[in-house]
Amino acid sequence: MRWGDEPNRCALLELWATGALRKLRRNGEAWDELQRLPWTRLTGRSGELTLVPERRPELEQLLDGCWPEWRQVAAGSGRLAIRWTRAGGARCRTSGGERGSPGRPGHG
Repeated sequence: MRWGDEPNRCALLELWATGALRKLRRNGEAWDELQRLPWTRLTGRSGELTLVPERRPELEQLLDGCWPEWRQVAAGSGRLAIRWTRAGGARCRTSGGERGSPGRPGHG
């Protein structure tokens, strides 16, 4: 699993920020992997995972490892939004503007 790829990082950040992650075509790889981990549970909604609150530190540790700047993105003013590109990539944004690096950590 390549957690450093932007769509996967954004899926992790969305799960951290909202406590839930809906399965989309673009985040399917991350969603499938997260479903296998003990950090998440399926909700009553089709294609939705929820974060097990006690497992939040493990998710934060994964984010720290694959995306050192994630806390700056999460601390951005406003609401987190994931903008999916036509090519299937993603950009993590807040309503306060672009906060994430455009590529993989260390490449932006």
